[in-house]
Amino acid sequence: MSNEILTARLQAAQLAQEAQAAYVAHDIAAAESLFAQAALHDPAVAVYRCNLATARLSLGLNDLAHDALLRTLDPLDALDCATMGLVLKTMGAGAEAMGWLRRALLLDPRQVGARINLANLQSEAGMTGEAIQTLRLGLGE
Repeated sequence: MSNEILTARLQAAQLAQEAQAAYVAHDIAAAESLFAQAALHDPAVAVYRCNLATARLSLGLNDLAHDALLRTLDPLDALDCATMGLVLKTMGAGAEAMGWLRRALLLDPRQVGARINLANLQSEAGMTGEAIQTLRLGLGE
């Protein structure tokens, strides 16, 4: 690995750590800015782009969260898929969100947030039996 790549990854990790601290301190605008910088420094790290999308949702920047995540999304990454499901759920696109959340769970059944969001969407759509089954599968039943 080149020194430039290593330096960028270290900078991204530091920025993400600062962003997380800002998020915990409820300074969402600072967290969004720092996560954006981290994602630029190391775009291969899903958690940076997903945390960026989540911060943008918290700021009401739904379209920006969606468009940026869509451009960088890895459809084989469970966290990316779960986050896209959350973004779409927030934007009121429940059916499309369910597809991404199901995909996230196929890739990684331990995605608790995806499971809860999917069950909530199923329940809201009158699919109570499916919602219960979704949650039961998470409990190993």
